[in-house]
Amino acid sequence: MLINAHLSNLLNLTPVRNPTDIVGLRNLYDRAETQIRSLESLGVKGGSYSNLLTPILLKQIPSELALEFNHSQRDEGFDLSALLRFLHLEFRSRERASQINNQTMSLFPSTARQNKK
Repeated sequence: MLINAHLSNLLNLTPVRNPTDIVGLRNLYDRAETQIRSLESLGVKGGSYSNLLTPILLKQIPSELALEFNHSQRDEGFDLSALLRFLHLEFRSRERASQINNQTMSLFPSTARQNKK
């Protein structure tokens, strides 16, 4: 019963359509990771559902990111742990870039306003 609930939660994750939606990407990753860890704690190994879940998760992320992930995999097939690593790296990189942009705008507010025009 618990296993089915965790699998159902994975299948019903909220999709993220905008690649700049950093909060959405982080939430998708965090929720997927939580459910997968819960399954592992119940003795369900990732290999038993990885090939099924990976394409489902790929449909939940922006198509640009799915394409990038598929390019990075070459012909290695669907690997859930590789997808999770990719998503983690992606949203962390976007968070850092956003922080840098925000710091730049606060350091040089007049220049930032001029560049926006």
